[in-house]
Amino acid sequence: MVPAMALLDDLAACRLRTHARARSARTDAAAHRALADYLAPGLAQAEAGEGFLAAWPDGGVRAYVLGWRDPEPWHGQPAWMVALDHDPADAAGAAYVCDALDAMGLDPDFEVQLDVAFTQVRRHLLASGVGIDSVTQDGVPAEALARLVAAKDPPTAPPPGLDFAPLAAAHVDAVVALHRRLFLEKPQFCAFGAEPAWLARFHDELMRAVDGGPGCREVALRGGEVVGYWGADFSHQALWGHRAGMAVMFAPELQGQGLAWRVYRRMLEAQVAAGVEIFRGGTSQPAVMAIGRLLGRRPLTLWMRPRARTFFEPAWFAPALSE
Repeated sequence: MVPAMALLDDLAACRLRTHARARSARTDAAAHRALADYLAPGLAQAEAGEGFLAAWPDGGVRAYVLGWRDPEPWHGQPAWMVALDHDPADAAGAAYVCDALDAMGLDPDFEVQLDVAFTQVRRHLLASGVGIDSVTQDGVPAEALARLVAAKDPPTAPPPGLDFAPLAAAHVDAVVALHRRLFLEKPQFCAFGAEPAWLARFHDELMRAVDGGPGCREVALRGGEVVGYWGADFSHQALWGHRAGMAVMFAPELQGQGLAWRVYRRMLEAQVAAGVEIFRGGTSQPAVMAIGRLLGRRPLTLWMRPRARTFFEPAWFAPALSE
């Protein structure tokens, strides 16, 4: 079923107004199309009676809640995805969204990426038993690098006993195994991080990167064994322009030794050299949130889901949201 184009355009325009608040956000026709493409499956399900839509028409769409079943979201676990938007200064719009969420009901697999400015909706979701899973932050590579050098001036060379090397095909299985090990031990920091479907996707992404994907991806080796991995993937996106996402992980025995400062500098230098405009990523780890504050990263969104309340109380994320 093809969604009604006028309504889809209005929903995308409402979402674009939220998106426009972020640094490096693109707001042109291509960005509008990208948001419409994201919302289209949900609207099609709602119009077929399989999803949920509540929209407040007011010369377009003033506020809305859209829910749909996604069998293959980015993290690989089936979910009831929810998109919602309103003007952050519009208390009536926020109230409309809260009432719509109550009418929709909270599926156990409910997930929403909520703009940090939607405080009234956040409080409502928290009171309804939905938890915060992670906070997404953004940063400007040149600014972040300057702040890192001024505060820490970390070396980029490995410390004694370790080697740094570009990611190679021979490393990929060990990197995937390290990811699985870390998030089997601490699933609160990545609920899907040890799931076979996601690990298979991660493996494929790493192999594509080895074959020449844009970015900076390296491993830490001790006696030839992979004990760490970090990567900054570069892409040009309609919503963000030239952006990067970053990942860092070390074997537990290497954590807490200041290695993150070295590898962040390496990744940021690579981003500056490549002309990256913005880097974005989500986390629930206190150390990463602390590094983010030092680098001048700003909170953008909160990933919220009912199951997250098992791991974190809302105060866990207060430091990242206090900027």
